Amino acid sequence: SGDGQCATTSKHVQFHHVKEIQSHFIVDVAVGYAHVYARSDTGLVFVWGNGGNGQLCLQNNSNQYSPVLVPFSTTNKVDQVCAGFSHVLM
Repeated sequence: SGDGQCATTSKHVQFHHVKEIQSHFIVDVAVGYAHVYARSDTGLVFVWGNGGNGQLCLQNNSNQYSPVLVPFSTTNKVDQVCAGFSHVLM
């Protein structure tokens, strides 16, 4: 979880609700090497984890330690998400 892929900064990872997306009905999750994508039933995509290669689609290379809404998904309904080592397809 050093890159935030477990939605926490703690090195001791336990199962927990990810409060930032609790109000959304998550229908799909894609996991890359050290990054995560969660897609809601309305097509919104939330990301967190390692952003070192821009794979979080946030127009920067920063790591995210809690879910952040991908701006692209607010104007384009995403039907599917697929993650790879350091990339994503939406």
